[in-house]
Amino acid sequence: MQKFYIIFHVIVFAALGVLCSVSALPLAHAQNNDILSVEKIRFGTTHADKIRTVLEINQNADFRVFTLTKPDRIVIDLPSFNWNTSVPEFPNATDITALRYGNLKPGISRVVLDVAQPVRIKDAFVLPGQGNTAARLVVDYAF
Repeated sequence: MQKFYIIFHVIVFAALGVLCSVSALPLAHAQNNDILSVEKIRFGTTHADKIRTVLEINQNADFRVFTLTKPDRIVIDLPSFNWNTSVPEFPNATDITALRYGNLKPGISRVVLDVAQPVRIKDAFVLPGQGNTAARLVVDYAF
């Protein structure tokens, strides 16, 4: 009899797990229906040990940040996005010489910041949006 209860519980919990995961699928899909968009980009040069680049985005997003050389660049990969802002002028202290963006491959877009000298990433993170404040992707770098 005890063996029957164990088998019964395993079957019930397995069935509940399948039902819960299937019922959650439409909700998860609905949350990701919004296309990512970059709403603003700005640069901070007030920190003594780093330069900050901030991309205001309409939702939290996974990302990848790295540097390349020859020429020196900061690369930011994001899920496909719409670019809804103009490219600002770059403060001299940033050593950014150009910015470009576009689709890398289906589902992934890329932002590239050309810099005038070798650079290293100090930190990169997303600050979630709250209320009227947009989510922000923050990239700190130094020379």
